[in-house]
Amino acid sequence: MESYMKKERLGTLFTICCALLLSACQNKAPFDLDFSGSRLEVIINGQTYTSDSTYNWGNVSTGSPIVVSGTLRNRSSFSVTMPGALPITIGGTHSADIAITQPGNSVIAQGTSESFTITITPQAVFTRTAKISIITTPGNDTFTLNLTGYRYGVALVKDIDSGASSSNPSKLYMAGSTLYFTATDGTTGVEPWKSDGTPTGTVILKDINIGAGSSSPDNFTLLGSTLLFTANDGTFGTELWKSDGTLGGTAILMDIETGVSSSSPSNISGKPFPILNGNIYFEASTTAAGRELWKSDGTAGGTQLIKDNVSGTGNSFIKNVTVHGARLIFEADTAVEGKEVFKSDGTVGNLSLCEDIFVGTSNSSLGSFFSHNGATVFSARDATSNPELWKITSAGATSAAKVKEINPSGSAGSSPAYFATLGTNLLFAADNGANGTELWLSDANLNSAGTNMLKDIQVGAVGSFPKYLTTVGSVVFFQACVTAGDCELWASDGTIGGTVLVKDIHTTGSSDPANLMAVGSVLYFVATDGVSGIELWRSDGTAAGTYMVQDLNTGAASSSPANLTAFGNNLFFTATTAANGTELYIYVPPP
Repeated sequence: MESYMKKERLGTLFTICCALLLSACQNKAPFDLDFSGSRLEVIINGQTYTSDSTYNWGNVSTGSPIVVSGTLRNRSSFSVTMPGALPITIGGTHSADIAITQPGNSVIAQGTSESFTITITPQAVFTRTAKISIITTPGNDTFTLNLTGYRYGVALVKDIDSGASSSNPSKLYMAGSTLYFTATDGTTGVEPWKSDGTPTGTVILKDINIGAGSSSPDNFTLLGSTLLFTANDGTFGTELWKSDGTLGGTAILMDIETGVSSSSPSNISGKPFPILNGNIYFEASTTAAGRELWKSDGTAGGTQLIKDNVSGTGNSFIKNVTVHGARLIFEADTAVEGKEVFKSDGTVGNLSLCEDIFVGTSNSSLGSFFSHNGATVFSARDATSNPELWKITSAGATSAAKVKEINPSGSAGSSPAYFATLGTNLLFAADNGANGTELWLSDANLNSAGTNMLKDIQVGAVGSFPKYLTTVGSVVFFQACVTAGDCELWASDGTIGGTVLVKDIHTTGSSDPANLMAVGSVLYFVATDGVSGIELWRSDGTAAGTYMVQDLNTGAASSSPANLTAFGNNLFFTATTAANGTELYIYVPPP
């Protein structure tokens, strides 16, 4: 039962019809309401009911009122007491969330029933209903459970910029059960918004840059119970902000570069800041120290420069900060080493070179930092070869090593990218110079012998160009092209035979699957079948289980879903229609 309570809250509307003997009633067994996969379920004494049923509630004792106890999923318990005289009373932590109608009669004759309705404040777009009828008989109460239809599918959460205009939601980020994102309602500019999945629960967090100006929030990150992000209020420039999820609790955290100038805290746009030891880490700029590595624990006093790595006004240009065990690794630029891999344990003053991969002032062209089973892998070049696969495996990030010279021509490089973890294996795309860019695998050893091409999907020298590798359970999904004009959804279990086309979605062209997102055991992505435009699709790894969720912008026009974000087993995303422009949507899957 507890597992049901841990799931995300969904809207609930249910009716309980209760009958009282003149003076013979008792407390009733507690029940839960649950919506596993959108299907209404009532759980009484640990037994689940999903269709019409009869349940013997037990012997009726004399002299006590009827008390119906329930549990809202992911909430505290509540109780409804019908004492035989008006009014019905409600108790429990969340009683304020429950509205109730009164029965028509305070005295109910034996063998009859009296109805009252309990309404729980909706917590999602979809409404579910259930009816429990309790009929008295001498010595026993029984109930008949009638479950009315459940709903699921795609729904517009809210037309934020009403009509055909677009609010352009972007940078979606889930913090618990609340979605934070950027949007404009056509009046306030691009500002931070939040949503619980309901129209009424989708509101602007704060008009930070008051009026038509945009604060352009970015890097939403939940640190403990505090939401941190960057924004520009038009007075202090782009700085670090904090919020407790309320209007009054949303304020600038620290004006790092004082005045109207911006310190522009950043790491990777649209992504949360990396977190280590209760701090976020980011690059920021000041007149005194240039662009360097900073940290914050969510307080002004705990927002500090790690180190002026290029002393004075020079810039280190910190990029791609990645957590590596108890260390941070990142790209930094100095006049002595060029752009190379640096490290820090996050304490003030601790920042040093990890490896000068391209020795001297030349740049090692770092890219695609990826955390894999305790290691960090990335693309880099050295004096003898262009970008190849490199790794950092030591806990202290004391050194970096080349995994393999995949493209032995040296001057070309294999340019590894699109990393994904599959068990102990690393899957990625790389070009060995003979087969074009194909799917590669490096085993748990992350060494040269264990790093090999997994499958030559487009046989020959052209390459299938695997992209968007996404792990779902025991497989990795990706886009691959068997010809330049035929790119479809593929999957791999890490074996040659298990690397297969999932489905030829666009039989006469390319479906171009993109925006791959794992939600539980299902992959969501966007694609076109050549008939319905670019729409939302899903796959369980089988051809039969790969299908379009909905032709949201009907016909050949595209709704172009983007910003796919998991919300429990549900999905938030943005999409475009002629009627509503680009707005926020939610998808609740069927059971």
